Amino acid sequence: MNSFVAPEIQWAALSPILVVAGAAILGVLVATFVPASSRRTVQVFIALAAPLAALVLIAWRFNLVVGGSESTLVAGQLAEDGPTLVFQAVLCLFALVGFAVMASKLPQR
Repeated sequence: MNSFVAPEIQWAALSPILVVAGAAILGVLVATFVPASSRRTVQVFIALAAPLAALVLIAWRFNLVVGGSESTLVAGQLAEDGPTLVFQAVLCLFALVGFAVMASKLPQR
């Protein structure tokens, strides 16, 4: 009587999004558990490393999509195509610039 069918999730296609979400969770944990003397350095590193890692993954996914593996993910609820990946890359670049400006303006403790 159980007619539930679990959706197939392509985790590799979701990897840029997962990296950014994981960095956000890690940033909250750093704010909670890292001593104040080194907290800023760790947070700036995470804030700059996550968009860079996401950009690398986006470039990898873009090469696959251009090669013809355009797809829908999570049971058709999320599309992965060229314009989507370009938009994600632009957002990551804006995040990098924003984090770099913010890190340079924050006072040292």
